[in-house]
Amino acid sequence: MRTDILHLNKRRPNRTMPQPGEYAQVYEIPPRTRRQTPVEKRIPESVFKSAATELRSRGCLTRQWFCDTFPDLAAHDPCTFTTLGGVFELLGEVEYARAGVYRAVGRST
Repeated sequence: MRTDILHLNKRRPNRTMPQPGEYAQVYEIPPRTRRQTPVEKRIPESVFKSAATELRSRGCLTRQWFCDTFPDLAAHDPCTFTTLGGVFELLGEVEYARAGVYRAVGRST
C-alpha cells in the first residue's frame, strides 16, 4: 500500500459542510497535472464520529448509509466515503467487503 499518497497529518477548522467551524481531518492528494500544489480534502470530525457509531451499531459502513446521512457531502465529494473506509481500514477497524461496503473486522454482513 502506498502511504505516501494519503497524508492524514493535519487537523484544521472545517470551512464547509456538514458543520462549518468544526474540526476536520485534512488530507492531500497529489495533483494529476503539473500543478504545483496537491489537492487538499477534508473529512469533518462529525463524519468520523457518525461512522464510528454506525460501525458499533450495525457492524459495517455502506455507501447508502453515507449518502443518506451526509447527502450534501456525498453529492459534492463522493470520494469521501472511500477515504473514510480506507482510514478505518488502516486503523484495523474495518475490511473492504465489496463495492460500497466496509465490514467491521470480525463481523459478517
